[in-house]
Amino acid sequence: MTNRLVIVLAAGALLVAGCSTDDDPDEAALDDSLLPAAEMPPWNNAGTWVEVEDADYWQVCALSDPADLGATETTEVTYQYEVELAEGETADPTAEPMLGGNVLASFEDEAAATAAVQTWEDELSACSDVGELTTLDTGLTWTGMGEPDEATGVAWFEFTGVAAKGAATTIVGFSLQGQDANYESDPLVESMQASLDRLP
Repeated sequence: MTNRLVIVLAAGALLVAGCSTDDDPDEAALDDSLLPAAEMPPWNNAGTWVEVEDADYWQVCALSDPADLGATETTEVTYQYEVELAEGETADPTAEPMLGGNVLASFEDEAAATAAVQTWEDELSACSDVGELTTLDTGLTWTGMGEPDEATGVAWFEFTGVAAKGAATTIVGFSLQGQDANYESDPLVESMQASLDRLP
């Protein structure tokens, strides 16, 4: 990759109400349920997601911290996408890294978890002037785009998914810079489902 990352995208996230339970998952159970880097969505360029410390992947539409919405336990893992360069290619030292994360939280009961997801949906709706919020039979999807750079046309693109399963919630998201916006498949559906399947 010699210059900027050219991307193509489509709305990608999943809101799912899972099995009902009033059990409050403890912190250890949540830590064990974090999405492994290998189950983050693949990208157009060859590469690998790896775990990194405290990556700030909210670039377009930040969501409220679960703790501020009444979560009793929260845990998070963040990732960076390491692009595999072809022979003869060199990385652009000015390019922003592609970053992502998975945030898990437990609440007192299913009603509180559902209310938190509704808050996140409202926040994504408020960002709809720079993105697309779509309600599906299974929930909602959202993809957003930041303000393009006037000189280069490069902008931040962000994918966010939120879901609830009983008294637990998950957020899966990632952001990257690029110029295009024409992705033919949903890069978050499988990752969101994998995260839901891992929740206690």
